[in-house]
Amino acid sequence: MDNHQRQSHHLPTFADSSLALADGLARHPVGWVHSFSAAGHAIGTRRGEYAYAGQLMLQGIPPYELAYNLKLPGTYFAYALGMAVFGQNVAGVHLTLLVVNSLTILFVFLLGRKLLA
Repeated sequence: MDNHQRQSHHLPTFADSSLALADGLARHPVGWVHSFSAAGHAIGTRRGEYAYAGQLMLQGIPPYELAYNLKLPGTYFAYALGMAVFGQNVAGVHLTLLVVNSLTILFVFLLGRKLLA
């Protein structure tokens, strides 16, 4: 096996993973702009369903008692937490989604860096 073949099958380095994180976070503001421009508009069916279940949780009603879905309760908890912080309105739902997506990008990066280190 020559030197070129060995180098083509290398594991990602810290620099590679840092570039991937930077790329993901650089592209993420496009979603921010879209969400802020859509903040005055109605939310989609799925987001509305998750937000409704989150609102029920904020009122003390446990998941699946009045609203049913195949999602795990963590989805509803994330929406409930976000609406408790950002408000129970359309803008609060959009901001919640932005924060959750940003944290997901970060955690997937950290997990990948740990697994590939």
